[in-house]
Amino acid sequence: MFTFPTAGEGGGAASGTERYYSFDYGNIHFICLDSQASVTTVDNPATTGVNEDGPMATWLRADLAGTTATWIIAFWHHPPYSKGSHNSDTSSQLVTMRTNFNPILEDGGVDLVFLGHSHNYERSVLLDGHYGTSGTITHAMKKNSGNGSTSGFTTTANGKNPQRRQQFHRHSHHRRHGDLARRRLHQAAHRSTRSFRRGLQHRGHVRSEGRGSHRSQRHVCFL
Repeated sequence: MFTFPTAGEGGGAASGTERYYSFDYGNIHFICLDSQASVTTVDNPATTGVNEDGPMATWLRADLAGTTATWIIAFWHHPPYSKGSHNSDTSSQLVTMRTNFNPILEDGGVDLVFLGHSHNYERSVLLDGHYGTSGTITHAMKKNSGNGSTSGFTTTANGKNPQRRQQFHRHSHHRRHGDLARRRLHQAAHRSTRSFRRGLQHRGHVRSEGRGSHRSQRHVCFL
């Protein structure tokens, strides 16, 4: 049903495999990675005189170096940051993608990452330089203010959100057949898309260092 751009015919570097590839759409460069079956080893900077990059990491570095697109979006299955139906602090594939590939993506100037696997909607703040567990995130690694919510919701010390509770009761008549849950998911996705489009229009606000420089990323996890 589908033909993947394995030979670089879509505008990216040739990967020679359908497991990972890239293509251009307008002024955006899209990169698909394989977190399931491909070799995910990367070079260890502490080891001098040898490059331990696996085939996917080698291709990714070359692809990022070769693109001149204004925006770069990466996508794959296992999220490097998630506290949904999977825990990125403990799940091996999630940990591997965060520790091994996030540094390459940040150095290559990736702006946005779309992910799956965790069966809920999650949206991070702009992150830069965080490759450890959730308890190691510092304020300096968050490149914008707030808690990642476009509506400004905050969480109390007991982990509950009174604003969300009030909103739930205001719309309680939509509870039948899961209508409210679906509405919230769709609204959240719409807000994220709208925010990203605004970012495209105001490129300098998100990325002030220019093409090819180290950039922070926003991670979005979809169902």
